[in-house]
Amino acid sequence: MSEVFRLLIINPGSTSTKIAIYDNEKPVLEETLRHSTEELSKYSKIYDQYEFRKTLYLKH
Repeated sequence: MSEVFRLLIINPGSTSTKIAIYDNEKPVLEETLRHSTEELSKYSKIYDQYEFRKTLYLKH
């Protein structure tokens, strides 16, 4: 029996957050959350957006 690796991939883009879960190379979940530039302009660095993006995804 081969091993299964579950991967969580988070791609914080300039106007979206893409989230995917893979079992090895097989996608299990893929979602894209869009953000307005107005929402993101409140933050000077992408790292500062962490709580905003996390909260938005968890409410989704």
